[in-house]
Amino acid sequence: MRRAGRLRVAYAGTGTPQHLAIELFQHMAGVRFTLVAYPGSAQAVASLLRGEADVMFDPAPSSMPHVRAGRLVALATTGPTRSEALPEVPAATEALPGLEGGAGFGICSPRGIPGELAARLNTAVNEALAEDAIQGRLAGLGAAAMPGSAAESRRFVAAETARYADIIRIAGIRRER
Repeated sequence: MRRAGRLRVAYAGTGTPQHLAIELFQHMAGVRFTLVAYPGSAQAVASLLRGEADVMFDPAPSSMPHVRAGRLVALATTGPTRSEALPEVPAATEALPGLEGGAGFGICSPRGIPGELAARLNTAVNEALAEDAIQGRLAGLGAAAMPGSAAESRRFVAAETARYADIIRIAGIRRER
């Protein structure tokens, strides 16, 4: 392997889930990489495809088309278990227990939205996420739906915030201005 810190790891911006997963990996594995930030996943993937980076931490939906086309090789997934979309690819936790990272997407509304309207929207979103077509599309992208209530969403965000707080502090990650 190259000398420590020489492996160029592309990612989509400071403080993104990809960045936090890289920092967590470095901390847990006791290794150092040369981190190369890009303004988004598309630019980072393009860099990887051109050979300007050696590896990348990226959400499955943006990398999956390149993996399926054979342009990229999936080395591991950072979910708690193997991905249904890539069952032959190991989960990072298999080699490094506790290494989990990922990105979640949510639907938000302005503060102060009437409770009845928020409940109706939540019900409609959860019903849509339960549809077979949506489930299949998400699974094909290596993603999964996380239906639930607004309160469950707030608890999830709070738990993820707490989970990453230590690695943000250890890595010295600061908000960009």
